[in-house]
This record gives sequence, structure tokens and C-alpha cells, in this order.
Amino acid sequence: MTKFTAQGTEVYLQKYATPAPTGYSVTNITNAKPAVVTVASADITNFTEGQLVTISGSSSGLDGKTFPISSVGTPADTFTLDGSDLSGNTTTVTTGKATPISADDLLRFCLSSWEWEVEAADAIDVTTFCGSESLAGTPQPGNISIEGFTDLDVAAQTEWRSAVFDGQRRVMEIVLPGDRGEIIMPVTISGYTLTMETNEAVSFSGEAVVNEVPLFIVS
Repeated sequence: MTKFTAQGTEVYLQKYATPAPTGYSVTNITNAKPAVVTVASADITNFTEGQLVTISGSSSGLDGKTFPISSVGTPADTFTLDGSDLSGNTTTVTTGKATPISADDLLRFCLSSWEWEVEAADAIDVTTFCGSESLAGTPQPGNISIEGFTDLDVAAQTEWRSAVFDGQRRVMEIVLPGDRGEIIMPVTISGYTLTMETNEAVSFSGEAVVNEVPLFIVS
């Protein structure tokens, strides 16, 4: 078992753009693990290795999810979605949008605590006259809790406060220390607490709902 501390973890929050970017048209996505996306030759220059990209409108299991990009241009006009799995898909995907997230739109948090919690799923009651029975419930993607010290000039903290009120989905990226990989998840931010106490540093905490099962890419 490889153990590591949280020190050195990098946490990023996507900056929401108004209006939201429409993305670039997808002409094909392979039914493979990982999936390979084809876009128009004029658009491929908008995608770079290591960049995050969100897929939408493909009528596949990739919609609403965000992946890191690799193997750009091999073969031509394509890129690979690291961590994706479309191998079980039975239809050909020839439509959709791929929206890259610029590095400038990922705002870094300096946090003292980051926590992802998935509560146990409630059992489903299927009791009949024949007897009392229940089925295991389906767990939800969970919730995120963060803590840190307040600096009102930090862009990530400003973005978090704005997100509480605009209700727009954003992507969080957690880069694990020591090149151990990353965690990517779309979230809707739901809470922010600013705490001021005498003889204490001003601190904050925040909560967010995770919209999709997080993508773990572990080295």
C-alpha cells in the first residue's frame, strides 16, 4: 500500500463564463476505453494535451462529464478522453459538443481541508403481503466540504461565493501530490460560511453537491 499525505494537493475550481461556451462540434466518438473524439480539422488546434474538456449532446454516457485530454492529433483531428469508457455503447456517436476548459479558467484554492462524502444509500422498501423485503438503494455522488483561510482577493474564493447564488455547475479538479493522479468532478456549489473570531484568523468553509460520480485517474 502506498501512503501519502495531503500536503501538496492542488485544488482548482472552474470559472463560470457568461454566456457559457458552446463548444466545438464532434463528428465521431469511438465506442472504446478510452474513447477517441474527432472534431473538424479547423477546431483541433483548440485542444491540447492535459487540458480538461466537457462532453455534451452526444446522447451517450459521456454527456455532462469532464475528462483530461491526451494524444491530440493522433490520428489527425482527434484526441483521447483519459478515464473514459464507451466500450459498452452499442450505437455510433456522430454528434455532440466538446467544450475545452482553459487553464486560465481553473482557479486554484489554497485549502486547509477538502472532503468528499458519500452517505450510505437508503434501502428501497419492496414489502408485499408475502413478506417484508428491501433492496439496496443507489448511492448518490455525494457532497464536497472545503475549509480554508479567507483572502477576499483570491479569485477562487470570489468564484465560490458567486456560485452559491448563480446555481451554475462548475468543474473541480484535485491534483494529487507526487504525480499520483487527479480527481475530476462537476459540482453545484450550495453553501459558504465566513467566520470571524477575536484572536483568530478569518476563515471560511463551503459545501457543494457532486453532480456526477467523480472521475479518478490514478497513476
